[in-house]
Parts: sequence; C-alpha cells; structure tokens
Amino acid sequence: MPCVASPRTYTEVMASDDGTVQPSPLNGIVHECRSELTVILSAVESIERYGRDWDDAKLRRYLHKIETSAWKLKALLAAEPVLPGSIDTH
Repeated sequence: MPCVASPRTYTEVMASDDGTVQPSPLNGIVHECRSELTVILSAVESIERYGRDWDDAKLRRYLHKIETSAWKLKALLAAEPVLPGSIDTH
C-alpha cells in the first residue's frame, strides 16, 4: 500500500515550531481590501436605492467615497506584492 501524506489543516500549516499559530501576512491585506470593497458596495447600494432623492452635494459625497476607496485599493495592491509575479496595477 503506498504511503499517502494526510492533508494538513490551515492551523497546522500556519503553526510555528512552538505550536502557536502565526497570522498570515495576507490577513491584513485581505482585511483592508474587504473594508474598501464594503465601502464601495455600500455607497453604490445607497445611490441605487436613494440617489434619485438626494441633492447634488450628497450624491457627490457618496461618489467621492467610491473614488477614495478605489484609489486606496489600487495603492494597496500596488504597494503590497500579494503573490510573487503579481499583476501590475499601473
């Protein structure tokens, strides 16, 4: 019977020599991306639902939120090499 290695769990892979789990360096990047995407999606949903009733100033504020979050995502992806040979965002 061939020897088949059992798959390791995420916790086993991320555990250090002393058994404590080390946070993945991608956790912070993923969190930041999710935060900015949440802002974008929330603003878009608000505009779709209520935008026709808003004045121009309020609509511009929400569009600015979308634009700011998009720029933050672009900067985050440009500054953090997520994977070796990651796609250039420029």
